[in-house]
Amino acid sequence: MDIKISEINIFPIAQRESLIGFGSFLFGDCLRISGIALHATTTGRIKLLFPAKKLGSGYQYYAQPINNETYELIRTAFEEKAEEIGLFNE
Repeated sequence: MDIKISEINIFPIAQRESLIGFGSFLFGDCLRISGIALHATTTGRIKLLFPAKKLGSGYQYYAQPINNETYELIRTAFEEKAEEIGLFNE
């Protein structure tokens, strides 16, 4: 897959349960996606939750990966950025 994920930003918060911050990134040099919740898993990885609004029967996502391969590409980019800024060292 030849998709460029760049300009990754992480905005750490005081941890509340598993929530550790929010993030944004530039997708393919043409679309900014923001409001992504970053959660720490028990295995030390990052789980991403994409922005959505709750409807009676479930959630309507504003933006989300359409397959696991794309999700993993984005998640890996966030993990690399988190390590770069020392997010888990706080």
